[in-house]
Amino acid sequence: MLRRKQKLYFDILQAARDIQGFVGTHSFDTFTSDSLVQAAVERKFEIIGEAMNRLAREFPDDAASVPRLREIIGMRNILAHGYDQIDLHVLWSTSQDELTALVSLVERRLS
Repeated sequence: MLRRKQKLYFDILQAARDIQGFVGTHSFDTFTSDSLVQAAVERKFEIIGEAMNRLAREFPDDAASVPRLREIIGMRNILAHGYDQIDLHVLWSTSQDELTALVSLVERRLS
């Protein structure tokens, strides 16, 4: 069980770091004009959301303390099923404003 939980957290951490790398040198304007970076960011947010969903199902007590867990999972659902509802402002602001806290949380849980 412990290995499974660590794997989920590792997947979240890797995807979050990938997003940070993808958007690190971009402004919002360059992000919105680069469909390849957008697609990569979308995919990594899907991975984060799916891993969080599995964490919530398999380790509900642990997942309950993740801030904004339901929003993370909901974002994944929009990305996976509502391609026509994707808001680039939300992707951008989440990558800029929320990811650092998530990375810190996951790093603490993995150590």
